[in-house]
Amino acid sequence: MKKIYEHADQQHVGMMIVYGNTNDHKLYANPEHTEYLDPEEAFEATIKGSLTVAEKTGQDDSWVFTRVTSYSYETGKKDPKDCFYYTNSTSWTIAVPPVEEGDSGGSPK
Repeated sequence: MKKIYEHADQQHVGMMIVYGNTNDHKLYANPEHTEYLDPEEAFEATIKGSLTVAEKTGQDDSWVFTRVTSYSYETGKKDPKDCFYYTNSTSWTIAVPPVEEGDSGGSPK
């Protein structure tokens, strides 16, 4: 995840860029789709209007950057990791680490 600050000498984040995988419609912290986002941080950036999704447009390695315009939850859920994030034409969810078999605590592999 890349954070763009309001001014280079300030601590306030003006935009947070996350990377969308168009194969699984999940959001990741890096362009290679190997690092996971903090769902709380992504949700907070959405509330502040600063979450932006970067997605590859094709084979030429160009990127499209689209700001998340809205969000919603699955019925009965209010956890940021269960949130749907919407850009112009795509619905995204946060990629979460896989859970090891027999681990009910949700620890990543």
